Amino acid sequence: MGGLEDRVGDKPQKTGAPTAGRLALSDRTATWVVIGLILAGAALRLLWTLNGHLAPINSEAFFIARALAEGRGFAEAFGLGTGPTAHLMPTTPLPAALVYTLMGVGSPAAELTLTLWAVGCVGGSIFAGERVMRELGVGAWARIGGVAAASLTPIQLGLESSAFRVWEGALAALLLLTTLLICLRLDKRDEIGWKPLLGLGALNGLVFLVSPAAAIATSGVIGLLFLRRVHPFRWPAPVLVAIAIVAAVLVPWGLRNEAVLGKFVPLRTGSGISMALAYHEGRVRTDDIQADDLKRFREVSPLMGEAARRHYLDVGEVEFNRELNLEARAWREAHPEDVWKIRARNLVEFYAPPAWLWTRFTSDRGSGVEMRRLLVAASALAGFLTLVAVLAARQWRWLYVTAALVLPSLPYIAVYPLLRYRYLVSTLLILVAAYGAVTLITWARDRIRPGVARST
Repeated sequence: MGGLEDRVGDKPQKTGAPTAGRLALSDRTATWVVIGLILAGAALRLLWTLNGHLAPINSEAFFIARALAEGRGFAEAFGLGTGPTAHLMPTTPLPAALVYTLMGVGSPAAELTLTLWAVGCVGGSIFAGERVMRELGVGAWARIGGVAAASLTPIQLGLESSAFRVWEGALAALLLLTTLLICLRLDKRDEIGWKPLLGLGALNGLVFLVSPAAAIATSGVIGLLFLRRVHPFRWPAPVLVAIAIVAAVLVPWGLRNEAVLGKFVPLRTGSGISMALAYHEGRVRTDDIQADDLKRFREVSPLMGEAARRHYLDVGEVEFNRELNLEARAWREAHPEDVWKIRARNLVEFYAPPAWLWTRFTSDRGSGVEMRRLLVAASALAGFLTLVAVLAARQWRWLYVTAALVLPSLPYIAVYPLLRYRYLVSTLLILVAAYGAVTLITWARDRIRPGVARST
């Protein structure tokens, strides 16, 4: 498959790029078209938000941001009166908390500002992804097609314009794609100095603080660069930089948690709730998985269930999650075959979410859910088929993309997928799928055209 730049020995070689015949674009023109499409996509998301979607959505991240802004500290993940928490990573609610402190919780100005933040991260991630494709030698029309699909197809407007005001998904995707782009550029250098290596370590530490799932992917991408281009003698320094940055935040965070929750918690306490939602009878023996998921959510989440809320307040957050972890562990030990069935389904549903995940807490099947679901599944299938083709053609620099697309799924295979978890790979899959589609169309056109010429 053409249109790639691969490394033979130590020297990069151009292998060509698919064009659209007489419609070939200069790189400068293509870049401006890409920017225009991203800006059009940003306008689409802003219009959607202003058309009745400006109000904040209740969630753990929103509640903690509200508590921070109103001076009650990192608290109230499950609503007013639920007290100090470590349910989320310490960085997750900070952007929203800052905006709410300055502009008022839930005010139109605050929500519009946070929408601009979310949409900016979305647009930035699309641009970074397009630059990744350019770095791999993908032609202009394939890049433009991918950007148009990612920017203008209204697949997940609610996530991009609303949920990501308080959740980290768009920022995490931007950081992942930026790391991927940096590594691809460094991979072409004859020599990689200490400065970029230490910078990668710092960036990886930052990514971990924003999203450990994204950090699994960035660690894989950086690790691949190190294996290909960096002497093992130089590996420890960037790793130590990353560890130092993470420790500088998580050690004080853990000490804070020990003081207010009674236990040193370096990351977050919510694993018990996640495991309880992931492993139970309703995940394998059910006629309606959505109904059973909602039922289980009400049983174990203080956000949704009154009995769970009362027990959470009685025993405290740490003990509450410890009990749920023990319950989930006992279920896994009693149902080992079901555990693997659940994880296999999680893998499929991470990349091709079923319809019920699009409307998890409602029975509404409007808003083109089936069409959006099919588009997402098609982009995943086309993206991975494209990866198989380029790797079969020994275009090894695409291993970086493979790592960025595969590794983010690992923690969610172990629990359960959600659309906002999948966002880490969404844009990149669309761009890779567009490349595969344009390459296939170009190949078919080149095969058909001689026959057409002979018949005229």
